Amino acid sequence: ATIRRFESGSAEVSVHCIQHMNRMSQSRRWAAHDPVKFRHDELTEEQIARKKVENTERSLRETRKRVRYLCKQIGADHMVTFSYRENMIDLARLKRDWKAFARLMHARYPDWKYVAAHEYQDRGALHLHVAVKGRQEIKYLRRCWYIALGSSPESSGDEAPGAINVRGPSRRWGNKSVEWQTDRLSGYLTKFMSKTFAMSEANAKRYWASK
Repeated sequence: ATIRRFESGSAEVSVHCIQHMNRMSQSRRWAAHDPVKFRHDELTEEQIARKKVENTERSLRETRKRVRYLCKQIGADHMVTFSYRENMIDLARLKRDWKAFARLMHARYPDWKYVAAHEYQDRGALHLHVAVKGRQEIKYLRRCWYIALGSSPESSGDEAPGAINVRGPSRRWGNKSVEWQTDRLSGYLTKFMSKTFAMSEANAKRYWASK
């Protein structure tokens, strides 16, 4: 059992069933107090393909878990979505623009914390969902985002290079709210990660977080 405590005050307990001792106990070498040696036969193409799928699924699970931990660490309860006006599909550019934006934010708010995960829209364009703590000064965020995209902070209308939207959780009976429960927010950030894994390079990072 593993207990993780987060700075936000929440905690999470994970329990794992360990069965490797059963495998070792069935080995004649283990019974004879010799080192256990596992065979590494040459894999067939089908086994290689299956192993690749298993590795991708394992990486996806670990990424989702890491994003959940980070959201709990900062106590995230609001989500802001950053997008481009153009059909922007360059992940390297998104990373550069986001780093420029984060520098501008930290110049004014040194303790600003975030967890960001990018998503591909149906048209293939990239946008960014960002989990944060507390209400945000949206006008300032928009100015910083426009500057990071190389535009005037006063841009508006058709001249605006992108947009920023605050998205709240969906609620029953038509109630509206902008505040999220941390678990639901982290779940939304990772909801489309299987699509992100399929469309991005193998070693590309699917999320970014403040230090």
